[in-house]
Amino acid sequence: GTDHIMAYGNEGFMALMAEQQVDYVFAGHIHAYAREERDGVTYIITGGAGAPLYGTDHPQAFHHFLQVAIQDGDVTVDVIEV
Repeated sequence: GTDHIMAYGNEGFMALMAEQQVDYVFAGHIHAYAREERDGVTYIITGGAGAPLYGTDHPQAFHHFLQVAIQDGDVTVDVIEV
């Protein structure tokens, strides 16, 4: 799903990521999980490692970690709920 996680005040950063052909941007701080793709860049917020969650009534507010695998240039990102 998309929550417009990079919607406000990040236009310059996002333009640079697209220009440099970055595949993934991983970020934290927000206590939830969110994933959004824009201009070929996948942005992932992974902030569910143990602190109190934001908006526990939201379906993306769950404790989790990511398992990222890179093999032969292919990237796999699995979200593991805990």
